[in-house]
Amino acid sequence: MASELAVVVAILGAVGAAALYAFKRLRAALAASLVGEIAEALNVIEMHDIERILGQASEGSSASVALPAFSAIAYRSQVNRLGLLGSHLARLTAAFYESLSVLGEELHALAAETSETERIERKKLIMTELQQTFALGDDVLQGLRSLISRHDASISRA
Repeated sequence: MASELAVVVAILGAVGAAALYAFKRLRAALAASLVGEIAEALNVIEMHDIERILGQASEGSSASVALPAFSAIAYRSQVNRLGLLGSHLARLTAAFYESLSVLGEELHALAAETSETERIERKKLIMTELQQTFALGDDVLQGLRSLISRHDASISRA
């Protein structure tokens, strides 16, 4: 009887270890796909130089500010697995993607503003949203870094 119990315990231990390994690999794969997508989104925003364009627009320029539509393929296809990242990191990730969406909507709405006063207020809102998007993106990248590899501490958008 004792030997049968030892075999059952050994089997359960092996199954548990395999499940833990699979969970860690799945979480690392999710984190890696999000790192690539978030870093690219932040790079695209930087390349479009929204701050400079908004500054020119406030000087009377008719410069239009728009971002390309982000498909967020990794996020959308894996949103049901965000819980694997832990509640805090899942919340930050969702907040980043929502902030990115709001930023695009605000930039689109800016083009429709006719009143200069409303344009100025909208630009302030956009600048705040832009800073929040960058801050969230940086926080998410930092959090995801620890899930991908214990050896690579260099993951950033820089």
